[in-house]
Amino acid sequence: MIEKYVEYLGGIGYVYDAEKDSALLSLCEKDTFEMAKHKTNCKDIPEGLERAMLEIVCGDFLRRKKALGLLSQFDFDNIVQSIKEGDASVTFANSLSPAQRFDLFISGLTDSHEADFIRFRRFVW
Repeated sequence: MIEKYVEYLGGIGYVYDAEKDSALLSLCEKDTFEMAKHKTNCKDIPEGLERAMLEIVCGDFLRRKKALGLLSQFDFDNIVQSIKEGDASVTFANSLSPAQRFDLFISGLTDSHEADFIRFRRFVW
C-alpha cells in the first residue's frame, strides 16, 4: 500500500526516503484511515474513497514534514493556484509566498473531500 503514496508523492515533487519517511507515512495512513472510519461510520474504507484517502494521507504527510522542519528538499515555487479544464488554463500562485502556496496546496489535498465522505456515510442507530 505504501507504494501508492510513494508514487503520488514523487508525482508532486517529493523524493521519498524509506529510512527517514516510512514511520511518519505509516502514522499518517493510520490516522487518516481512523478519521475516515469515524466520518463514514464504516468498519472498512469503501473502495470509492481510495483516491480521497491517497490525497489526504499524502497531504497530511507533507503537512507534518513541514511542521517538523523536515521538508527542506521540496520545491515550493511551482505550486498551482488554479486549474481551469475548459481551454486548459493553469495559474501559478505568484502573489503568495512559497509557504502560503504550499499551505494552500496541502489544504486542497486534505480538506476538499468532505463530499466523498458524505457519500459513503452510514447512519448509526
